[in-house]
Amino acid sequence: MPLDTGFVWQHVVYGGAYALRAVRDTLLQVFGESEEDHDGRMDGESALFALTVTDEGRLLLDSPVLSTCAWATGRALSPGPGSHAWLDGFDDVAGIWLTRAAEVGELPADVLPDIDVDAQSDRADDEDREERIAQRRLSAKELLEFVREVAEAWGVAEALAPEGVRVRSVAVRQSHTGDADQQDFLNSIIAADLDLVARALRAQDPGSGLASYLTPGAEVNTAWRIDLRQRPEVALDGVTPAAVPAGRWPAEPEHPLALLDLILPPLSELLGELLGSIRPQMGGRAQ
Repeated sequence: MPLDTGFVWQHVVYGGAYALRAVRDTLLQVFGESEEDHDGRMDGESALFALTVTDEGRLLLDSPVLSTCAWATGRALSPGPGSHAWLDGFDDVAGIWLTRAAEVGELPADVLPDIDVDAQSDRADDEDREERIAQRRLSAKELLEFVREVAEAWGVAEALAPEGVRVRSVAVRQSHTGDADQQDFLNSIIAADLDLVARALRAQDPGSGLASYLTPGAEVNTAWRIDLRQRPEVALDGVTPAAVPAGRWPAEPEHPLALLDLILPPLSELLGELLGSIRPQMGGRAQ
């Protein structure tokens, strides 16, 4: 497919596709059923890693992203939740594999040609772009081998059965060949948020609102709780037209996020020091 002048292909590679249902099945095997788990179905797929390559098959060095979900699933199997630090250490592991990713591929026998750039681009920009692109060229064989290495090292080769590579090709300006796409959507940003909270709690008192919210389940007085599956009218009463805040743009009430926009403000009033925020689990950016 011919491209417009000034554009080249860039390819986002997703390596080791696996079914999210396999994650659920594995976690149920480890932890068992839970009365609080109401997500009976779990469709869709994810991947062990994602990375971006140029039209020459050269890796953008800042592009590789590793799946925290796949790694954590492997840790659930071994050493398992019985180990105190079973979910610690992802950043260290990721660093090792990101270095390994930069080493995948073969150096060409000939001298790599210079990347075409706009005539107006200066030499400094060219050199900076080259520093962000690996010299090695990746092939399907090497990517599949990398999938196998990661799956076996993380202990998910059998549980998740990750396989193959999938490629999303996009046209980018020649001047942007060194810029990686946003494949960090492979992971949820909630993990970084939780780590930020955990670090803060080690250094300071959480305050009465958060301390109350984090009360262990066995110590919570559940008498005031309402099971909305049994009494959905309670939630509906709280989102009637009269409850819509002044100035709020109308939205479809059957959409869950639209209802949450109405539910969160009164929840924040009830919880005092806590402020409700919508943060999708699978990497969305709503708030």
